[in-house]
Amino acid sequence: MGAILGILATNPYLEVFRLSNVRFALYPEHDPIPAPISLDHLTQVTLMDITQATEDPFSGSNVVIGYILQRIRFRTGTAFTVRTKLKTNASLTPEEFINVVPSPVEALAYLSLADGPQRADVDVKFGGNGFLFRIQDGLQSPSIVFSADVDGLPEQVAKEWVVESLRQASTTPMDLRLYFTSNECGSEPSSISLEEIFHFQLWESVVDLTLTGNPQTPPDVGRDLLRLLSTPCMSEDGIMVMPFPKLQHLGISVVPGIKGKYMLAMVQARFAPPGPTEAASHSVVPVPLMLHCGNGVGAWGRSYQDKILAVPGVKGIKTGVSHPALRLARSSSPTVSEPDWPPPYDFGRY
Repeated sequence: MGAILGILATNPYLEVFRLSNVRFALYPEHDPIPAPISLDHLTQVTLMDITQATEDPFSGSNVVIGYILQRIRFRTGTAFTVRTKLKTNASLTPEEFINVVPSPVEALAYLSLADGPQRADVDVKFGGNGFLFRIQDGLQSPSIVFSADVDGLPEQVAKEWVVESLRQASTTPMDLRLYFTSNECGSEPSSISLEEIFHFQLWESVVDLTLTGNPQTPPDVGRDLLRLLSTPCMSEDGIMVMPFPKLQHLGISVVPGIKGKYMLAMVQARFAPPGPTEAASHSVVPVPLMLHCGNGVGAWGRSYQDKILAVPGVKGIKTGVSHPALRLARSSSPTVSEPDWPPPYDFGRY
């Protein structure tokens, strides 16, 4: 570790710093930590899978990477990548680790101020024992400008960090894609939290929402998800809007209980034109939506698929088979009787 830091200190004009799959011997911990090394010419920093001799390489590496991040300082606009697995009993806690990771606010601000302001593509993945936050520029051949892939970060800590970071970057144009995944069967019990998902329901930057459950996901999760997606909520401006009003893509996989009639009822309610008494308050119309039905979802038969595709506002249905087929929505909209909502659950089949 001392040798690496020494190299950095004697090369202030260094442009690329990549360190991966390295296991360091013990190093003396300084208290207080010395002043950071300024590397103002760096264009890229990559720190991946770095461990210390006293750490189990399969248990975590937050101490070493955290220490490196405390010892160096680089300018806004430097492409940054970190990948690590946290160790909960390390001297550097997950909360302390995520706080030494550079703020993505600066990366987003840099994109917004670059020549020809760019719309950022932001991917955020929660759950499945992992957390991923990635920013790409909006160019035709996008490149990653920020990536934090952290296994073992508590979901609540991750959510608070994301919310705080993106709120600070609220003026930056971005397309936000949210992915929520439950743990695989056989691991610690985990399910998709609708409360966590709908914390973002008023964020107009959310264009993609993808949920992946597991066979143990309770059927009411899928039904409640569809009910909430078609239930108006109050915006900060005091008007009623549909959750995720700019949502363009909804992906659902391995979530039991989503029948064709429930999906049909959701899109009918979500894209229903406002009535005479609603026109003044319900003025934000959600954008057209593409449905992606992955494993365990979408085996509804031709009848329900045709009815769903006939609803104005549904762009198409993409299935999760080996060779997904995209069926474009029809322009005509035949009369379809709307089922009761919220729907009863049929335990016999789903």
